[in-house]
Amino acid sequence: MQDMVKPAEPARIPPEITSIWITPSSPTVPVGSSQVLTATVLGTGSYDSAVTWSSANPAIATVDSSGTVRGIATGATFLTATSDADPSKMSQVNVAVTNTAVSDPIRPGQDEIDASKAPLMDHLIELRQRLIHSLYAFFGFFIVCYALARPLYDILAWPLHLVAPHVRMIATHLLEELFTNIKLAMFGSAFLSFPFVAYQLYKFIAPGLYKNEKDAFRPYLVYTWLLFLLGAAVVYFVVMPLLIKFSIGSVDPTKFADGKPPFELMPKIAEYLSLIMQLIFGFGIIFQLPVVLALLAQAGIITAQNLRDFARYAIIAITAAAAVLSPPDPFSMLAMMAPTIGLYYLSIHIVERIEQKKALAEAKSN
Repeated sequence: MQDMVKPAEPARIPPEITSIWITPSSPTVPVGSSQVLTATVLGTGSYDSAVTWSSANPAIATVDSSGTVRGIATGATFLTATSDADPSKMSQVNVAVTNTAVSDPIRPGQDEIDASKAPLMDHLIELRQRLIHSLYAFFGFFIVCYALARPLYDILAWPLHLVAPHVRMIATHLLEELFTNIKLAMFGSAFLSFPFVAYQLYKFIAPGLYKNEKDAFRPYLVYTWLLFLLGAAVVYFVVMPLLIKFSIGSVDPTKFADGKPPFELMPKIAEYLSLIMQLIFGFGIIFQLPVVLALLAQAGIITAQNLRDFARYAIIAITAAAAVLSPPDPFSMLAMMAPTIGLYYLSIHIVERIEQKKALAEAKSN
């Protein structure tokens, strides 16, 4: 039987890659956004090949394995798609990265904020330095005020001498003069160093504020000090004289049949000074209410309508604060509570003015 010879099969010629097409042909990618590119491998016959992407300058644009290009920084670069089946076959496309995606303009002071960025430890070191400067100011004023303890005593005792010149204050232990001078020096130092401490606080937070925020915040440094002085003046000229008159009225000799009261008013020096100092600091702190509410309104946290809706609860909170900050007597508490409630309603009008200015500024910018 004759053997059958199979005809030789023709040699197979593998498909040849002719080109790689990338679409879109000239992509434009905004900074911070991405765009998908498509690479199509063309060749003889039916051919399908994966490609590997690469970027000539990853600092401007990057591209992943799926062909998604992401804009990093403004500029121009090119991307390359290389066939995995035949690395000699590749195609390139130019990419332009623009800043059209940036919707907000660079705010004034942004460069200062960027320059002030630092690790947490650097900020803590700066905070420590600000605190040290504040302590230097406090101890410097303390030395001066200790040397001027007697004039400070005369100033704080003036309301008593004005209303009741016949009343004498007494000391009840041997070292009371020393402790009184130290207390007066600490009070005067805290009072006088307050603006410097507030300025150090501002210098610490200022690098993190934009220029318009600095301009808005800076006047409040002055308003804080003025409102503190206003609170101290209310105590000095109104609250203390009324409180002293009330105290003297309770021991008026004419109220008794024999013209002699059962006791004589002779206040202790330490107790009188503690009373007036506590009232001055309490009124000075609680008179900061308009500043706090105005700053919250500047930040967009509260509105005038919020303050109106919260008024009844604010009155309760003010009453509680007055009970804590004032001496433990009803007269001092009422004397602190009444003007503070008035300041709260004044703050509502201040917040309304701030909202009107902000709305006007937005209308001009639009």
